[in-house]
Amino acid sequence: MEKIKRNEPVSSIAGQSMSVTRERFAPSSFSYQNTSWLERAKQYLADLGKKYDELTVRIGDYSTKNVSDLFYSAKNSSVLFVSEDFLHAMGKNQASFERGMALLSQAAKELTTPTGQNISGMGILLTAKEKTTFTVQTPTVAQWEQAQQENMKTLFEKMEEAKREAEKNKNLYRVSKAKLLMNSGVSVYGKLSRANSVMQVRGVISNAYVKLNQVRRAMNDADQTEKEQLTLVANQLRSAISRSKKKITQLQKEQQIQTKQRRQQAQKQLEEAQEARRLLSRKKSARTAQEQAYVQQAGIEVYLEQDRARRAEQARHNAQIYGTAPISAGSLTSPIASGSAFAPSAPSGNMIVQTATVNISL
Repeated sequence: MEKIKRNEPVSSIAGQSMSVTRERFAPSSFSYQNTSWLERAKQYLADLGKKYDELTVRIGDYSTKNVSDLFYSAKNSSVLFVSEDFLHAMGKNQASFERGMALLSQAAKELTTPTGQNISGMGILLTAKEKTTFTVQTPTVAQWEQAQQENMKTLFEKMEEAKREAEKNKNLYRVSKAKLLMNSGVSVYGKLSRANSVMQVRGVISNAYVKLNQVRRAMNDADQTEKEQLTLVANQLRSAISRSKKKITQLQKEQQIQTKQRRQQAQKQLEEAQEARRLLSRKKSARTAQEQAYVQQAGIEVYLEQDRARRAEQARHNAQIYGTAPISAGSLTSPIASGSAFAPSAPSGNMIVQTATVNISL
């Protein structure tokens, strides 16, 4: 057998109970010589379980808080629960060991003594400071019959019973209609503040009329206090409806102003566009006239250059024929510059100079 030191817990797994069986503490493997009081206490528990076949001895970390587990373990049997602190206290010295033996023997006799007919299980919990006795009772015949009758109730009977219970307790769970409708005015005003179009405001008015009808119906079954509260809510809803209609008028005026502004802006843009087209047309006309003047000026310059060259050639030709000194090109003047219409200088002597006239259009 594995020896257990004084400071170690009796249970091999913390928090779990350990059943003391005959095989764990066999008499052949135990000797009272050179053994501690704790080992002797464990051996005494093993002998106690072997002495009473109808008794189950369990060692573990028990307390009175886990009563439900104790009752479950003691059902249909007799169970002796020994806590670890009781076992360690019993194994301190000889006096504690003898006192523990007396308590264990007394508890074993109580658990093995026949009890009343209603007792189906019994248990005793021994700790270092207290002793707790608990029993499991079997139901009486009357209790069993009542349970059978309750189980045999039809669904209709259960529904009727639940209905009667609800009717009896309806005042406890009654919710005042005034409390449900108290925030209706605030809700309508909130929706009105968020409405940005005529259609949305009309939806707010429709919702306010629905709430107002609910308030009127609730006033029929309300007491004096609730009627005063509902009257306040009704006045708020009527004010909200009136202000909603005013907001529709304001929104329509705003829409008219916006439409007028859009029209004015469109008219202004049209006028600006027309003015821009007229200015563009004037600029194009001026540019075209200027370009035509450039063309005419270039043509005149070409014609004058050709006329100057022709006159110089004519002068050189006359000089060769008449033996006169040739006239330089620089001495020839343009008929336009001199003010005469192509009138050449009269030659000296009896020379006859042929002239030619050319028509031009400017």
